[in-house]
Amino acid sequence: MLPLYCWGVSTNISEEYVASILMGLSAGWIHPTTIKVLSASFSRGELPVVIGYYSLAWPFLLCC
Repeated sequence: MLPLYCWGVSTNISEEYVASILMGLSAGWIHPTTIKVLSASFSRGELPVVIGYYSLAWPFLLCC
């Protein structure tokens, strides 16, 4: 079986670690900002549904 890093763009495991750290740091500010925008854009009654959709939809952004 091929190592997991062979399935991505990186050519070695060190690049995979760096990419993973950058992705984690990016998620640290993208997620809270998105939640703030959603909170400001939708009413209190709609917010749980919208955040539920967001929680289901964000993995598709990673693969598409």
